[in-house]
Amino acid sequence: MENNKKCRACKEEIHQDATWCPKCNRPQSVLRAIFPPQALSLLFIGLFGYWYLTYSAMEDSVNQFTANAIYNVSEILEVYETSIKIKKEGCETCVTTLGKIKNTSTQAYGNIHFEVTYYNSENSVVDVINDKVTDLVVGPNSEGAFRVKAKSAAEESEYSSVQVKITKAKPDAGWY
Repeated sequence: MENNKKCRACKEEIHQDATWCPKCNRPQSVLRAIFPPQALSLLFIGLFGYWYLTYSAMEDSVNQFTANAIYNVSEILEVYETSIKIKKEGCETCVTTLGKIKNTSTQAYGNIHFEVTYYNSENSVVDVINDKVTDLVVGPNSEGAFRVKAKSAAEESEYSSVQVKITKAKPDAGWY
């Protein structure tokens, strides 16, 4: 009887070194009650899964941020079919340029910066807008559409034509 103790739950006699009661199947220590071996295994698997997913996502993000921007993209990204839309919104007038981009390379590009120049009927510059479209990614050998919108600097009748130039783009490593 000197090598026995009473179970914490059922009060039956069990061996002194027992960590679980063979009769009621209950843990004999508070630590085992809080962290049974199955819970520790699941915790380890969960932490490993979280680390793996986080590392994978972080690796894609780091690749995206470390990709160097390309400033001479006129041979790679071609802008075509541009049009101007002018609309009065509240107390201000907005000018929107719509167009398409064709990517002729084998690399996807995103974070595209535009320089949009508006001309009047005498071919004089009326307005210039510099804007970037961060949620646009043009895949390799594919096309995409863009929109650049801003408050107009001149009257609606002054806008006659538009010229769109891409000033900068970044290779997009996260393209799938």
